[in-house]
Amino acid sequence: MTPPPSPASLPPAPSPEELESPAGLLLERSAAATALADLDGRVTYVNPAFLALWGFDGKEAVIGKDAAEDFWVDPALAHAAIAQLKQHPVWQ
Repeated sequence: MTPPPSPASLPPAPSPEELESPAGLLLERSAAATALADLDGRVTYVNPAFLALWGFDGKEAVIGKDAAEDFWVDPALAHAAIAQLKQHPVWQ
């Protein structure tokens, strides 16, 4: 069995250039509310559908927020999931 990759080897949040790629444009134009967070649980990306769903005026109001505390129904479970991801970064 191959060990999972270390957190340092995981890809970072999408760059502005990546968001202009076909996949990034799909995320930006999707009606599905989408957010990404880093392994510290901080929000690194949200699309316009996410902003509309949660009632935010702009990304700057969300980026950097603690995803577990601000967007999960049960923050304790969210923190437990983040801790597990830090220990075992591959999740299926």
